[in-house]
Amino acid sequence: MKVSTRSLELNSERTSKLSISQALKSPQLSVLLKADRKAAVDVVMSYVGSALICCGIENELLGREITKIFLNQNGTLKADEVAVILRDGISGRYGKIYGSLNIPVIWEWIGKHNENVAIHLEQIHTQEKDQGIPRDGRMEKLEDIWNTSNLRKNPPPDENYFNNQNQ
Repeated sequence: MKVSTRSLELNSERTSKLSISQALKSPQLSVLLKADRKAAVDVVMSYVGSALICCGIENELLGREITKIFLNQNGTLKADEVAVILRDGISGRYGKIYGSLNIPVIWEWIGKHNENVAIHLEQIHTQEKDQGIPRDGRMEKLEDIWNTSNLRKNPPPDENYFNNQNQ
């Protein structure tokens, strides 16, 4: 699978206007890592490097460590979410930066970004519900599968079952 990272190259004009909705549409870092590890690392490193420069920090080791944090987020972060996290963190949307940009600050920014994403997705869900837009039906399908499955009719024995068998 070939994933283009050309559109993800750091562009301050593009990232300054990037919304959470747009960032969530970019490829997951885990997909980029599988397709082209070097390109994925380069994309994240460019975002991190720009953030460090904005903060007046010249520390290549710190840049590598921050990049590792973003790349090791269980593959759940999208590529452009990294840019949003760094942009919003540096601009003070996640609180004031005291001292220097460091690893604990990055973890705090990721946590606050995840909270913002959850709020954003909940708002979208509420708007769709208010407008009568049907969901994709996944939950209903899962409920149907559960109701018609053998597990529902014949659930697996609980732990007491095995204890009673041994007596």
